Amino acid sequence: MTASLKELRKENKREMEAMAVFLVFLICAVLYRNLIKSQLAGKN
Repeated sequence: MTASLKELRKENKREMEAMAVFLVFLICAVLYRNLIKSQLAGKN
């Protein structure tokens, strides 16, 4: 029981880490896109 629980927790941690990395990547992509848009708007 405890072994399977430990495995489950390890899997959850891995999934949460993947989710966190994905979220950070998504936020960076949005910020980067907004930065480019604002720079293009500034040039025009």
